[in-house]
Amino acid sequence: QTLSSIFAMCETYWHGHFEDREQFVTQLIPLLLIKCLDVTAQKADIKRLHSIRDALNLLDFEDEESIASLKLHLLRTVSSPLFLQTAEGRKFISHLFRLHPSFVNDLHQAIKVQLPCVKRSILKAYAEIYFTAWKASCDSRNNDSEEVDRDDIQTAIEENVLQDIMHAGI
Repeated sequence: QTLSSIFAMCETYWHGHFEDREQFVTQLIPLLLIKCLDVTAQKADIKRLHSIRDALNLLDFEDEESIASLKLHLLRTVSSPLFLQTAEGRKFISHLFRLHPSFVNDLHQAIKVQLPCVKRSILKAYAEIYFTAWKASCDSRNNDSEEVDRDDIQTAIEENVLQDIMHAGI
């Protein structure tokens, strides 16, 4: 109950565009992510995380030491049934591909190990995630982050992900 109230307050602060909102949301992301990966997570938790996905752009993917733990949790989302079963979860994972070019290959490798043993419905979810991520990287109207070069992300998706999938299919 208390944790839910704290989450709600931080989310309200973020969505309200209040001053120094970045201070709250950078603490909220790991907590909400851990809650979403818990076995007791619900679709509402995924929706909450999805609603603050733009806050992920504040994270410094260049500083490996500070981001390492959070990256592991983010990578776990690609094998979470709840993320793959919900539209918001798939959109959230797709958004992860646009965070940083170096993270694209990490995400792909995490998905790739799942592919041989998943059901057809999960394969469709992965296909949707890949397509959405690629399409967004090509979309010149996408302004997710000024710091990350969309061309680098598009190149990473096309060269590290799509070509690898095509090569594996041959």
